[in-house]
Amino acid sequence: MTAKARAIAAEIASSLKFRTTLAIAESFDSDGYPLVQVGTGDAGDPGGLIKVMPQDWSLAKDILGNTATIYTPHVAKIVFEANAEEGGADEDDVNTWAVLLPIIGEVVMRGTRVELYLSDNASAPDAAEIVADNLKATFDPMPTQGMIQNQ
Repeated sequence: MTAKARAIAAEIASSLKFRTTLAIAESFDSDGYPLVQVGTGDAGDPGGLIKVMPQDWSLAKDILGNTATIYTPHVAKIVFEANAEEGGADEDDVNTWAVLLPIIGEVVMRGTRVELYLSDNASAPDAAEIVADNLKATFDPMPTQGMIQNQ
């Protein structure tokens, strides 16, 4: 875990308390990286989960050629619950745009790389849902310089 990851997560949580009426809770994942839970965290309830951590950088080596400890740049991983399929028993959206936009906006403003994940409908958005199969989109704040500008 890095102090920068904790600081970014705390800034996001603090700003979201002003931007949304949903509950905001800060905690840590089992790997020690900070989590920001927006909403209750229960399946079917609006909100999502944000995890902030250093960006994976496999080419970074220390002076001895070993994998370097990464302190920056950072990535913010957002997990939302997917909406029900059209024509299903419950077609109501789990998250409206009024819920999604403040969460995504706050994360994007921090300058980190943003990765967006969707858990299955009726599956609560939690850190276990941050897997390659659930990755839906990636956003770098600076398209011309990529990792350099990601904090």
